[in-house]
Amino acid sequence: MIIENIKKLSEICAVSGNEKKASQEVFKMFEKYCDNVYTDALGSVIGVKKGLNSNSKVMIEAHIDEIGMMVTKITDEGFIKFTNIGGIDTRILPGNEVIVHSKEELFGVVGAIAPHLLSVDDLNKPVPKDKLFIDVGLDADEAKEKVSVGDLITFKSETTVLNKKYIAAKSQDDRASICAILEVLENLKDKKLPFDLYVVGAVQEEVGLRGSATVTYAIDPDIAIAIDVCHGDTPDASDSTFKLGSGCVLEVGPNISKKLSNHIIKVMDENKIKYSVEACGGNTGTDAWAMQIAKNGVPTALFSIPLRYMHTQYEVSSVEDINSTSNAICAFLTSFESVGDIFC
Repeated sequence: MIIENIKKLSEICAVSGNEKKASQEVFKMFEKYCDNVYTDALGSVIGVKKGLNSNSKVMIEAHIDEIGMMVTKITDEGFIKFTNIGGIDTRILPGNEVIVHSKEELFGVVGAIAPHLLSVDDLNKPVPKDKLFIDVGLDADEAKEKVSVGDLITFKSETTVLNKKYIAAKSQDDRASICAILEVLENLKDKKLPFDLYVVGAVQEEVGLRGSATVTYAIDPDIAIAIDVCHGDTPDASDSTFKLGSGCVLEVGPNISKKLSNHIIKVMDENKIKYSVEACGGNTGTDAWAMQIAKNGVPTALFSIPLRYMHTQYEVSSVEDINSTSNAICAFLTSFESVGDIFC
C-alpha cells in the first residue's frame, strides 16, 4: 500500500502555491478514515478522526507541496527560461527531463552549453541558472502559443522500486510522510482514541512553512507531530545522515518538546521500534518550527524519514523506514489516556 500511495501522490504536480491536485487526492485518501475532511483557505487538507474526548486534540502533519520551477520567458528561438520555486540545486539540472504544465503537458529537457564549448575554468563550475534553458522542441511561434509566463515545471520521473524495498520517485519530500500518516490511519481505523485526532496535509512548506502555521493556529492542538524527511546515507555524504532501513528518526532540540520526545523514546523502546535520534540545535527547517509557536504555543515532536538525493528528480526512501515511522506514531497515540499524562 505504501508503494502504491507514493506512486499516486508523487506523480501529481503540486508545486508550492499550486497544490490543488494533491489536495484533492489527499482529501479522498483521508475521507476513507476520517469522520470529517475539509480544506482551509490556503488549501491545506485537514481530516478529523473523532475520539472519546473532543476537548483534547492531537495533530499529525506533513506537507503536500513540492519544489519546482516556473516559466519566466520564452526566447525568440523558442527556448524556455525559468526560475525556481523552493530549493532547486542548479548543479543537477542540466540534462534533466521535465514536464512544462502549460495548455498541454509538454515534455522538455534542461539544456546548457555543451562542455566542448566551455573554457577549462568553466568546466569545473556549476552552470549558472541564467545560462540554463528548457528545450521542448518548438519554434518561437509554437512555444509562445502553448507556453505562458508563470506556467509550472516539474521533474519528469516514474516511480520505481529498487531491490524490492527502496522507492525511487520525485516529491517524496514530503509525500512519503503523507503515506506514513495514511498507514497510521489504517492501523488505527478500528481504534477509538481518547482524543480527537487531526491529520493534516499542509501547503507551501517549501517556500516558508506557511500552511502549517495557519492550520496549527486554527486547530490549536494540545500536541502536534510533524513528519518530514532527513538525509539518507550516501558514499559522499557527511556524518549527519541516516542509513536507509535503520528506522525512523526522532529529532531533539529546542524546536521539540523535551517531555514529549522523552515519552516517545520510552514508547519506542518498549515496543522495540527501530529508530535513531538526531540533535538539532536550532531551526529544524521543517513545519515543526512554525507549529511550535502557533497561537499560544504547541508542544511539538518531529519524526523524519531518511531520504537519499533530496530535492532531485529521483529521491529514494525505504518502505521499512516509512513503516517504522507509522508504527512509532501509532504506539505513541495509544500510550496514554490523557494528554496531561505526558506533561505531569
